[in-house]
Amino acid sequence: MAQDLPTLLLKIDALQKRIIDAGPLSPEAKRKLDYRFRLDWNYHSNVMEGSSLTQQETRSIMLGNITVSGKPIKDVLEMQGHNEVVTKLLGMATGELNLSEARIKEVHKAIVREDDPTKQNQVGKWKTEENFLTNYKGERIDFTPPAEVAEAMHQLLDRTKADIEKIERKAKDAPHPALVAFAFHRDYVTIHPFHDGNGRTARIFSNLLLMRFGYPPVIIRVDEKETYNRYLAEVQVYGAPVDLFDNFIAERLIRAQELVIDAIEGRDLEDADDLAKRAELLFMEAESKRLTAAEKEQQTEGMVKRWMEMNHADLNQRIKKTFDVFGKFFTNTDYRYRVHVDKSRAGMPKMDLFPLEKLMDLREQGGRSQIGMSITFSGFKLGTGIKEMKVVMALRFMPEEVELYWYAKRIGHFCLQRQGHGCSHARDEEGCRRCFFKSEDPFGERIVSPKQLLAV
Repeated sequence: MAQDLPTLLLKIDALQKRIIDAGPLSPEAKRKLDYRFRLDWNYHSNVMEGSSLTQQETRSIMLGNITVSGKPIKDVLEMQGHNEVVTKLLGMATGELNLSEARIKEVHKAIVREDDPTKQNQVGKWKTEENFLTNYKGERIDFTPPAEVAEAMHQLLDRTKADIEKIERKAKDAPHPALVAFAFHRDYVTIHPFHDGNGRTARIFSNLLLMRFGYPPVIIRVDEKETYNRYLAEVQVYGAPVDLFDNFIAERLIRAQELVIDAIEGRDLEDADDLAKRAELLFMEAESKRLTAAEKEQQTEGMVKRWMEMNHADLNQRIKKTFDVFGKFFTNTDYRYRVHVDKSRAGMPKMDLFPLEKLMDLREQGGRSQIGMSITFSGFKLGTGIKEMKVVMALRFMPEEVELYWYAKRIGHFCLQRQGHGCSHARDEEGCRRCFFKSEDPFGERIVSPKQLLAV
């Protein structure tokens, strides 16, 4: 059920108190949190406005690589400029996050690139031609005429600065700080002061205001673009109450605050699909190398090992976070991990992470090895019909294959060698080169790639 704006603001205040009471983040936690915000902000805000770059290409540009094969140089340069602006803002103290006409134009120059010299000459300047867009109903929305932009922006900045002054001196009629940022966002987009880049600059400066008041930046994701644009149109054109848009942004601010609390409490900050993306990169890297079939077979197990070494902590945290939901219904939750080597069983006490390094050391000695995790929930709170619930996951490494089990049931394998075991594709060189994964499930036989296995 959707919550009204006053309820959302109370939740924002409660979360902000938790963040303030926790004190400063450790340098490492702050580094990870800033990276998460920077990646999401760069990627989503630019792709919403038509950038063709993928999230991984965004990562690459953030690391200093400005050559992305097959992509427009405009997209690359705009992402590079946006990253520089966001990095600077995240590194500023709250007192440095000031709003001014000069700063707005400076940021516009940094994040907008044009192939057309005439259009490039308009960057960093108020628009000189009328602009409009077609909304979700197929109707045209006209923005503030060019001749009125300078005065409209002057009034917007004056209103915003007056509200900031009231908040900072704690005046009785001071608005809620978050509402100042939300109002700036709405009014700025309604003016549309530049020929292009208005959405990105609106999000940058509304976030600047939030960060000035101590809040984290709001990220509007690509899959939320239609809702974002529809709510803006409803408020701008069709007379809907501003709460429609403000509620939407407030919910995303709460999401950002919850991410900060995750960082404070040492939880995983990655998106659910990050592990899959890293797996895909790893296999793309292998495919890009010109290796013989034999060399590819030899390196496959090493690729799996490298992926697990990169990601086992994140994988473990994701599993625990998923099943912790069930813990609410039980009085006890017990996590146990085991390493099995051949017929011996080296039981291990409760640990924070899969003991992957031990498993890999044993695996290199030859034979079969397995790493397992069991989660036992006991003491059902809602009745006596359930004594306990047990979840088991195991990852088994063998000379010929890697197997993944859930609930002690084998759900599939992918081959590590082209011959030598029962894989139905063992004699198909093309199939084994791509390391097919065969899933046995009630819906029949499916075949997918190992990167999909690793994304399970």
